[in-house]
Amino acid sequence: MSSIKIGNISNSNFAIGDNNEVKGNIIQGHEVINQADILAIQEELECAVKQLKEGTQIYNALNEVIDATKTNNSSSVISKIKKHKHSFTSSLAVNLISSGVYDLIKMILNI
Repeated sequence: MSSIKIGNISNSNFAIGDNNEVKGNIIQGHEVINQADILAIQEELECAVKQLKEGTQIYNALNEVIDATKTNNSSSVISKIKKHKHSFTSSLAVNLISSGVYDLIKMILNI
């Protein structure tokens, strides 16, 4: 029998199953992500970009999102992530970004 915990953190619905997989609502472009989400994205992407070759498409894409996180404007962060969807769906990005932050990015991208 599976146990599921359901809750609400800053207007983001989520459920955590037995394997600690988080299932949440889809973030639409007009919705906001909270400051903790923005900080998590920023920290994760700053670590990932250090492992990339400067000047590559994915390097530039991650840096654009990092710059957007520094404004603390959730709409800007969501917009930049959606703009660079191709980079975030590449296998390289999937391998460099932790599963928790990548799940958030997938929700933003509706994938």
